[in-house]
Amino acid sequence: MDGMPAVDLRPLTDHDLPALSELLTALHPEQPQTAASLKNRQAFLSSLGEHHAWTLGWHGNSLVGAVETAGDHNHIGSGLFFLNVRVHPAWQDDEDELAGQLFQRGVETLRPLHPTGLRTRVHEHWPELAFYQNHGFEELERSWHSTLDLSTFDPGAFAARTQRARATVQLATLRELGWTGWDDHEESEGSVLHRYYTLVVQLLASVPFAESVTPWPFSHWQRVMRQRGMEPDCAWVAVAPDGRWAGLTELHPPDTATPGRAHQGLTGIVPAWRGQGLAWGLKVAATEWAKAQEWQTIATVNHTVNREMLGINAAMGFVRDPAELVLGRTWSDQN
Repeated sequence: MDGMPAVDLRPLTDHDLPALSELLTALHPEQPQTAASLKNRQAFLSSLGEHHAWTLGWHGNSLVGAVETAGDHNHIGSGLFFLNVRVHPAWQDDEDELAGQLFQRGVETLRPLHPTGLRTRVHEHWPELAFYQNHGFEELERSWHSTLDLSTFDPGAFAARTQRARATVQLATLRELGWTGWDDHEESEGSVLHRYYTLVVQLLASVPFAESVTPWPFSHWQRVMRQRGMEPDCAWVAVAPDGRWAGLTELHPPDTATPGRAHQGLTGIVPAWRGQGLAWGLKVAATEWAKAQEWQTIATVNHTVNREMLGINAAMGFVRDPAELVLGRTWSDQN
């Protein structure tokens, strides 16, 4: 480290949040971060009982890098942790040395928690990718982020698709099915929201994750959905004539970091109802509603092997960004 100026590593404080926001946004402007969104993420993971910590690297009064460690809340109790290293663009010449310091600090932060493995997410064009590959991380899964410009989306172009779906099922929001939104009490089993959660768990089993997701308990799932801003009008269900629920799609409203940019989460159809155009009907109905709210864009993520959903998205006008990779290595590699 002869050529690199000394860097002071110390834990994040609330006072540091604006500086961290600036660093992360400068490094990856396609994923802007605000101080408020960073604070919300801290509160969210804390509410779930998950580990979360930032260590910041300072050169004088300049924030030049950071490392985040966080529990993998999709795999509760697995011992998997995310370790995310970020180096300011102005320090790219010293990236390997600084990133190495930050990585080692992340390892030391996690060691008392007895991890079984490390994970991180990077886009294929990010400079961090080579660093992780050089530190033993291997690709576990690959997904595409895609964005739809709602100003150019014409729901009328898909009228035949939606008519086909509506000829066999009812497309209804959770509000229309009886859930009116969050209050001071948790929903109980047997409620409309619990029925929706049960369908989500069923459909997640078909998502091509590299590592099977451990379903959250209902109470845990409610806290996550509340934090993500789930609303009764943003979740759509395909209801079969016999009353059974055949599929769903969900939207998450824009947040402060990306005004006007909504996110589409899970879209899925139960096996007995696949091949009948229900995914088309759900996505077009939800997208038409989002356009009426005057939102600007919808972002979504799909595994690269999910060809059917990728085909629907492409036909609707979603434009792909470079692929996002989940990388992993075992903790034993640290020994």
